[in-house]
Amino acid sequence: ASSLFVESTRLAPNRPEARTAYGQLVFDAYRESAGLPNAEKFIKPVLEENGEVEAALLVMYRSRRYNMFLEGGKTAGFLRRLLAVNPNSVDGLVAQASGLIGDRRFEAGRAILDKALAVNPRHRVALSHRAALAFVVHDEDGLAEFRGRALAGRPDYAEIDRIFGDHLVTLYRFPEAIPYYERAIENEENYVPAMHGLAKALVYTGRGEESAEWLKKAKDFESGFSDTWRKNALLVESRLAEEYAAVESDNFVILLHEDDRAVLEGYLSKWFEDARRDLGEKYGYRPENKVRVEVLHEWVDFSVRTIGFRGFMALGACFGEFITMVSPSDPLLRQNEFMWSATAWHEYAHVLTVSLSNRRVPRWLTEGMSVYEESAKNSAWERGMVRDLLDAYHNKEITPLRELNGVFRGSKILFGYYQGGLIVEYLSERFDFDKVVSMLKAYGEDLGTEAIFESTFGMRSAEFDADFLEWVAEEKINGLKIVPRFSESAVSALLFRVQDTPTDLEARVNLGWAYLQRGLLIDAGIQVGAVLRQDAAHPMGNLLHGELLGRREEFESARAAFARGFAAGADEFESRLHYGRLLEQAEDLEGAHSQYQAAKACWPRCTDQKLAPQLHIARVLVQMGKRTEAMMEMASFCNLTARAFRPRLDLAAYQKEVGNREAEARYLLEAVQIDPFMLSLHDRLGDAYVALERQSEALEEYTVALAVPATMDRDAMVTPETMGNPPAGRARNEVRGAVMVKIAKILWKQGEKDQAKKYLDLAEAEAPGTDVADEVYTLRAKWKLMPIR
Repeated sequence: ASSLFVESTRLAPNRPEARTAYGQLVFDAYRESAGLPNAEKFIKPVLEENGEVEAALLVMYRSRRYNMFLEGGKTAGFLRRLLAVNPNSVDGLVAQASGLIGDRRFEAGRAILDKALAVNPRHRVALSHRAALAFVVHDEDGLAEFRGRALAGRPDYAEIDRIFGDHLVTLYRFPEAIPYYERAIENEENYVPAMHGLAKALVYTGRGEESAEWLKKAKDFESGFSDTWRKNALLVESRLAEEYAAVESDNFVILLHEDDRAVLEGYLSKWFEDARRDLGEKYGYRPENKVRVEVLHEWVDFSVRTIGFRGFMALGACFGEFITMVSPSDPLLRQNEFMWSATAWHEYAHVLTVSLSNRRVPRWLTEGMSVYEESAKNSAWERGMVRDLLDAYHNKEITPLRELNGVFRGSKILFGYYQGGLIVEYLSERFDFDKVVSMLKAYGEDLGTEAIFESTFGMRSAEFDADFLEWVAEEKINGLKIVPRFSESAVSALLFRVQDTPTDLEARVNLGWAYLQRGLLIDAGIQVGAVLRQDAAHPMGNLLHGELLGRREEFESARAAFARGFAAGADEFESRLHYGRLLEQAEDLEGAHSQYQAAKACWPRCTDQKLAPQLHIARVLVQMGKRTEAMMEMASFCNLTARAFRPRLDLAAYQKEVGNREAEARYLLEAVQIDPFMLSLHDRLGDAYVALERQSEALEEYTVALAVPATMDRDAMVTPETMGNPPAGRARNEVRGAVMVKIAKILWKQGEKDQAKKYLDLAEAEAPGTDVADEVYTLRAKWKLMPIR
């Protein structure tokens, strides 16, 4: 086929048909596999040279939609262009309707499919989608009619059941999808799309071994094709079988990697059981079956297990009573200081929302409720996205509710999580949380979003959008003094304003900020120059000038420009920080301290550790010899965010110094919830528990300390704090030996003398010829364990 298409293109190089078909063939054969040809490479020239070719636009849309890492808005643009060329394209209309059904916009999807069938009443694929939609919304008459029409003359037509299965999988109804895929395969034995769909549904119901068998069969049948999803899924299933073991608690089966198990199993089992108890009481529901949790050792394996491809940057995922999450041992996760504890809580909340909605919950709502439950559990479990919210508001990029599910297919997915959480927070505040749960359950009856919002909240989604924007402006970003990061569309609008009204100084300043944000210093300089020529004392113009001068390392002039801007009444978060740093460099600590305090007033709840004014203030206070005040600032920052690992260790050390061992233990335990793979952390926490006479908890921490593998110990890894230079101290074997001695002391006190003796022996073997060995000798003498001579 490839050769024929190439020959056809040679004979008629200006025609689009062969090149378009060849692009489709490339997509079928390689499925967007990295390093292999992709359809876009061949279709893009067709569109450039032949204009809006309907078939080419369809191939471009389908291939890009398969690759979830491409920008969803751009991908959707090809479908819009197709339907602009031919509003009656049945294939285009079916593609549009399929996406709407996946977003649970059933009424809109039905209207589009009915339009397609008005064009071609016998189109089997359109009829199959229409039958699937009728099934989803419990339209039994419609189901019988459209399924019957789709199967007319073809009772063994396998694709209809594959289409049913695909819709159910997209809607997270994995168990229901399985029999449809199985029936499709019964009707067409080697139907690979149905095998792949069945394999996916089996994975997401916790039946990975069965999934692998179907994928192997599909691979054998398609031996000449490259399918990255299939290859990845088989690889991870093999790793799970070889390198992971199951740990069972009362209500969970947790799969852990052999290198993670000893450190994580106690923490995770307890954390999930706590989530089941607390959230189960809140929602009035607890699963009857044990929930399966797979904790993937590496982020890449988690990504593949979750979506089939590398590059998925979430921390966990839930598919009902099956959860996947990343181990906190993953190096990238550790450097970004994410919280495994918040992830576990978040994912278990999904178990409830998916179950209570009969798997019908839209993505924005299940994610929103899980994000909401994070902050309900601990207000410091925040997402650090207030700045993104401010940007989205000012750039008019907050997604309307009816389109929000689509955000989860593109580059704005993380903001989609955050916006979903804000929506649940807003609805809970305005109507109470029970109403939100009622909305969740209403989705279980396969009602559409518009109908649910009208019946539950008495408003249409457009009315909600307006109210929500007003709430964001008043409750979330009001009072923040931060220059937004301008989008490309905002920059275009500013350019038009400046061109139309050159004396519009506000537009010029904002355009200058936008250029500065993009590193276009000359363009930014042109704008600030035009502003200051018209008004030399312009407040924000002077701040912008100060930023430019700082970038050029003209520090004295930058300080003067900042001073002029602030004296004229300007106030802006990052400019305060930058001015503070310049004053700090000039050894004006009082002035720097004043600017950092002013920055804190501009954004009181900033949780970015690189920007947080509290941490800058703490650093300056230490230099000024005011350590207690510095620790108070650091504590106030840790109250805002649970993601600050190093500040918690510093605060714990300070609390130990002042004799507050309870506070020390609290900060250390919070640090464990970020990164438990650190021997010295568990050693310190064990010491704090001993001081608090909590011997059993101390014993647990010391035991975990010994389980931390040397290659995974945070003290030995490259981190933002150490940069590969671990803190100086005793050799690792001596530290481990000392921990063994501490365990021996607790065991002896508890009357477990044989076990105590065992740990003394281990300590001596671990650290011979050290102070640890001397202590072992002393304890043996004290406990009368010395051999009789």
